[in-house]
Amino acid sequence: MDIGKGNKLHFLVDSGADISLIKSEKLLGMTTFEPRDRVRVKSVNGSIIETHGRIETQILEAEVNIPYSFQLVSQQVDLKGDGILGRDFLKAMQARICYENKVLTFQHEGTIINKKLGSLPESKRGVPEENKENKPSS
Repeated sequence: MDIGKGNKLHFLVDSGADISLIKSEKLLGMTTFEPRDRVRVKSVNGSIIETHGRIETQILEAEVNIPYSFQLVSQQVDLKGDGILGRDFLKAMQARICYENKVLTFQHEGTIINKKLGSLPESKRGVPEENKENKPSS
């Protein structure tokens, strides 16, 4: 998915997450956000994190611009991708997940979008750069 100013970002689809998140380090330039809209959420490990606030942006998928609000989190939050598409996004976009075919289907303003789900690139999985070359081939 592309978001903001054309950077390709990798989002985890998490139907267990209440809200959608994006890492603050992925923002370009002087992007504004609304700090009054910060929230506290419980992470997978049970710790409480507080977001920086809400950011309004555009998701570009299949040549369709989709306005959407994310909660902004710091780089210290341990996300394996660049952000999370949570239940708020899935509900707003009337999304369906086909686990058999690994496809996320959602719609915006009458346009149906089918997005193939896949693994994160190694650089997004938390594999240290120096260990990438030493990994055995499969």
